[in-house]
Amino acid sequence: MVPVLPRVSVVICTYNRSALVREVVESALADPTTHEVVVADDGSSDDTVEVLQGLAESESRLVVVPLGSNQGRNVARQRGVETATGEIVLLLDDDVVPGPDIARKHAEHHVRERDAVVVGFMPVRTTEATNITSRIYAQEYLGRIAKYEQDSANVLENLWGGHCSLPRAAALATSVNATGFENYYHQDRDFGLRCRANGMHGVFDRHLVSEHRHTRSLDAFLKDANRRGKGLSLLRDRHGEIAMDPAPPIALLGRPQVLPLARTATAPLRRLGGRPLVLSVKLLRRLATWQGAEEYRRSIAG
Repeated sequence: MVPVLPRVSVVICTYNRSALVREVVESALADPTTHEVVVADDGSSDDTVEVLQGLAESESRLVVVPLGSNQGRNVARQRGVETATGEIVLLLDDDVVPGPDIARKHAEHHVRERDAVVVGFMPVRTTEATNITSRIYAQEYLGRIAKYEQDSANVLENLWGGHCSLPRAAALATSVNATGFENYYHQDRDFGLRCRANGMHGVFDRHLVSEHRHTRSLDAFLKDANRRGKGLSLLRDRHGEIAMDPAPPIALLGRPQVLPLARTATAPLRRLGGRPLVLSVKLLRRLATWQGAEEYRRSIAG
């Protein structure tokens, strides 16, 4: 007897990415198993809402949820989960284009696996023309996947939530939106740890393929690193000892004035390209992460 598949609601939160989110939505809707696609717009100032509402006029499975103002990724994602009506919610970032039959494949996992957070594969397609920040991101993502495949306990402990599914009831019980992380990185990791505390387990399947259209300028990459340092510090405070970058050998390295000086000093290396470029960008990111951790420490110290 063929098992009855649970209904899958694809939940996407988006902000100012009208062209890309359209592709993500259309790819998700191409799977006939998709029960609905819920897009929560986090107060976009471009034409994202108009584009989505135009698509919804001819596609009854598309539900558009405009938040009206920019409230943050996880607030939007939480609203999408609350709006969804499927038994399973498949959470996608708005720059992650799902592969064929992705809803069906996730649904089949949840028939076999109870209390599971199912994480799909979302590699970054890189070429020689891909900018250095995306190449570094892609390399580190594959390193994280290797850890998933070595030990499934790593899935929730180090969750990357741009392509994952779980029962809607579990998502609501755990709450996707975590207070305190609004301007920090590692909201996904916090969510994974809270899912684990609520009795969930992680499953990674590299056959659940989506393509991550990652792109970051150096400025945005370093801002992300700053937020990463703050987020890792908050995670450690909330969840106990977790893996963090080593503390800077000299406390002054975490000070804000160090990063601009380092950017100026390493500019000749970045112009060389190749390995000097990679090493200089990684150094700048490490400094930005330390700076974020130092800013967090000072903020809680009063």
